[in-house]
Amino acid sequence: MRSSVFCYKSFQYKKLFFLFKSFIVIVLLTHSFWLHASEIFRFKIGDEIWIQADKSYTQGVHKDYFAVGNVVINHQNETLYGESASVDRESGEMRIWGNVRYVAKDITLYGSELRYNLYSGQFDFENARIISSGYTIVGKHITRSADGTYLASDAEYSTCKDCPESWALMGSKIALTKSKYVHIQHAFIKSHGAILLYIPFISIPVKKERETGLLFPNFHYQPNMGMIFQQPWFWAISPSNDLTLTPSIWGRRGLGGELEYRHVLGEEKWFQLNTMGVNDHVYTPNRNEGSTSGTQYNRVFGTYEYHFQFGNYLIHHLHYTGTRDLDVARDFHDYVKTKAVGSDLGESSFVEYRHSIFDANIQSYFSRNMLVNDAMRFDHSYVQILPKFSLEMVPISLIHTKYFGMQNLALGAFSTYTVFKQNHFDESFGKRRNALRTTLNPYLDWNLGSLGPLNLKSLVEVDYQHYHFRKPDQSNFSKRGTVFTTELNFEIQKIVGMAFQEKIPVSQLTPEGIKAAELAASKNKEEKKIEEENILGELPKFETQYTDDYLVSAQSGYRHSQVFKLLHYYTSNQSFKGNPDFRNQITSQKDLFDYEDVIRMDENSLGYNVSRTVVSTKNSIEFQWNNSLIRKSPFDFNIYQDERILLDNFDYSKVAYFNLSQALRLNTKQERKGDNMERLHLETGFSLGKWTFSGDEFFFYHSTQHKSTHQLVTSIGRSFQRGNASLRYEYNGFSTPRRRYLTLESVLRPFDTWEFQLLYREDMERRKGLNSRYAVIYRPTNNCWSLELSYLQTALQKRFSFNFYFNFGDNKFNGV
Repeated sequence: MRSSVFCYKSFQYKKLFFLFKSFIVIVLLTHSFWLHASEIFRFKIGDEIWIQADKSYTQGVHKDYFAVGNVVINHQNETLYGESASVDRESGEMRIWGNVRYVAKDITLYGSELRYNLYSGQFDFENARIISSGYTIVGKHITRSADGTYLASDAEYSTCKDCPESWALMGSKIALTKSKYVHIQHAFIKSHGAILLYIPFISIPVKKERETGLLFPNFHYQPNMGMIFQQPWFWAISPSNDLTLTPSIWGRRGLGGELEYRHVLGEEKWFQLNTMGVNDHVYTPNRNEGSTSGTQYNRVFGTYEYHFQFGNYLIHHLHYTGTRDLDVARDFHDYVKTKAVGSDLGESSFVEYRHSIFDANIQSYFSRNMLVNDAMRFDHSYVQILPKFSLEMVPISLIHTKYFGMQNLALGAFSTYTVFKQNHFDESFGKRRNALRTTLNPYLDWNLGSLGPLNLKSLVEVDYQHYHFRKPDQSNFSKRGTVFTTELNFEIQKIVGMAFQEKIPVSQLTPEGIKAAELAASKNKEEKKIEEENILGELPKFETQYTDDYLVSAQSGYRHSQVFKLLHYYTSNQSFKGNPDFRNQITSQKDLFDYEDVIRMDENSLGYNVSRTVVSTKNSIEFQWNNSLIRKSPFDFNIYQDERILLDNFDYSKVAYFNLSQALRLNTKQERKGDNMERLHLETGFSLGKWTFSGDEFFFYHSTQHKSTHQLVTSIGRSFQRGNASLRYEYNGFSTPRRRYLTLESVLRPFDTWEFQLLYREDMERRKGLNSRYAVIYRPTNNCWSLELSYLQTALQKRFSFNFYFNFGDNKFNGV
């Protein structure tokens, strides 16, 4: 019995041992199966390489590797994917085929087959596509050389990654240097399968640095001149200078070109040269016809500008503009208007020195008057400024206390010395045109302080000019006066509401939301309790408020400010000494050098739009009532910006304003009641929803021959969901004939892809349009390209434009 029991137990032990061995074998077999099903092996060929695949094996003397199924290869900072791969360990050649994908830091390639050299980094891609952040390239064959240049044959380049059929540049050869540029040989601009334009060679930068190459051409048609074609070529000479050369065909005028050279010599130190020229077959001096003249006339226009700044104290700037004939501003208006300043050509420069207590500068102007009848003539009688020296002193605080009457007293001064000189001395018409003028304007700024809600301050300024004339027989002349400006003001404010921003949980918005939030909270609590019963240890605490949905509510505050001002202007000790002829000259206000020549108390009688709106300083009072409604809105709080919550956490905008100003002359002999009334100024504006309005009115009671007139500028605008429109009206009753202008601007987007633009400006007195522009723009939703058709009409030209704009990345559109 004992023996049978022992045998039975021995049998049981053997059976258990057999089961245990079987289990071990099964585990080993299973582990081996999984290792074989997804093998990861590592070997070193120059750099570390990891290969993972469903199956892999070695073959040959050199133990070349083969991988099949879901192949993933990591090499340095590059990752390759494919269905199958082979690696020659001796040569470093790798071949991957089947849905191949190559991923680098900022570029991805797709293709059917890849041959990759692990030592040199060169590879060949079949039926490949390059995708980067700003462009795509598709080609039959793409290779990468040892220097990192990608070469594609029979390929297409486009910045439309999702829709390359919208537009593309097709070329026989495309060379891409990553983060630098794209060179395309024999390029065709293609849109939706249709070829639009052929370009022999084009270089497109795909980097921030500049690159030498052809830029997009510019061509347009003018009815009177024919087809105009320009082909710019950009030369990146060095990191600090470049040149753009633009050979041009100016229609019937003939051949010409443009040149632009820029050079940076250091921080705040640069110079620039711009010039254009044409061998004109149409133009002869003082001829305004569109037919050919039978002769050739070389026309040149150019500008030179440089700027030098040494630290924060010394600045030197020069701008020069020159031309052979003055009619170039009419015939090449688009080019000249961006280069010329005002109605003068020539040289202007200044040297400025800044100090903590003063500012000194020297200005010089030698100009060619463009408002002459003869286009080849230089107006030698034109008055030049050679030079003008200015010195301004920073106000010095003499007294600063907290007591009323002596709160702050500051002393300042401004002076100039100007040489007015004709190129050829000519005063045969009896007017003084050559003089040396010295101007001195010391002043005292006296802030008496506040007395309750009232604030009182005063400004005393001495206005002095001395003139020295070139002719010995001409006596000198001087004038002076003291101008007092006294201001009494007080302000009333009312603040409505408080600007703040808060987060309101969605569960607190409606009763239904509150019940739903309570049910969800109880359910989450039960589920959490069940989970915690099956968890060993403790879960970290988590704030449940972070999981709630919030509605951000921003409230704005408003401030209504009313400022009442009473100002008194008075000029005393006005005196004149010296040359009576020059006194009559400046009193008539017909031959002034500039605004400083005018008698100070009569400066508002100058025939300029700005000066006539100034209150006379002879003896006048002005009452001002200024209203403004300011909205204060909170910004989104950003914890990553230091000290912003108190200093820069709000936005201020003017919602509406209304200002009134009325001036009255004192101590005048009135011929009629109300003759002492000076101009009335009304200014208002508001922004209400999608509407905006502004108006600026100057009303003059008795301007000429006891007749009233006014100046008015008003505008109204409205924004829509798909566009905006504005209307502007200008009136000037002083000009003869009166000036009444109406300007209409509108942008309409009836569809997401279409936009219509309108600009029309009309002279209502002559019932004639001054200038107008009509444009139709088509923009696909892919934001890759746009098409613009426009018509422009001005007093100088009529032009149709048909432009293509391509997005070359970063929303930088360039036109063709």
